Amino acid sequence: MKTFSVRMMDGGTYELIGIKMIFFPVLENDQYYLIVFDLQNGAITVIDHKPDRTP
Repeated sequence: MKTFSVRMMDGGTYELIGIKMIFFPVLENDQYYLIVFDLQNGAITVIDHKPDRTP
């Protein structure tokens, strides 16, 4: 099995077989977000560190 970095060097693609969710933490202007890609249900969710607002 090739590592992620080796696959990216080979052709820029990576198989996501068996992966149900991908999490991307984001820091922007001292604000923290978590972007969640739900590959199984085709949904994207943004979770903000402050529950009273949406980015």
